[in-house]
Amino acid sequence: VSFHEALQASMGNTGFFIAPKPLRVLEARAVWKTAFGAGITIDVVKAASGTDVDSGTVVLATTFAGDGTGDTTNIAAAHATAATARLATGNILGIDYSATTTGVGVAITVTLVDEQAI
Repeated sequence: VSFHEALQASMGNTGFFIAPKPLRVLEARAVWKTAFGAGITIDVVKAASGTDVDSGTVVLATTFAGDGTGDTTNIAAAHATAATARLATGNILGIDYSATTTGVGVAITVTLVDEQAI
């Protein structure tokens, strides 16, 4: 699944995918047009329906450091604990920025696999 947030005045945490069945995160790839401010990070999180992604559980082994070079693909593997990388039916997959960001433009692709195929 992919998420793209275009250049805009303010970018905030948001859900972008609802799991239609049990799935597992394999990895995520992210790219941004220009570097974020120093220390701003991006997490890919899961949250139950009715839970704000701000309170979600991180599904990746590492956080994306938003102050990295623009136009460069960044890759993060799934969390080492299988249960943490697992999405239950109805879980929301979302983006959690460590701070409000402005005008950088972000694209993230999360690779998922059917939990029954593992």
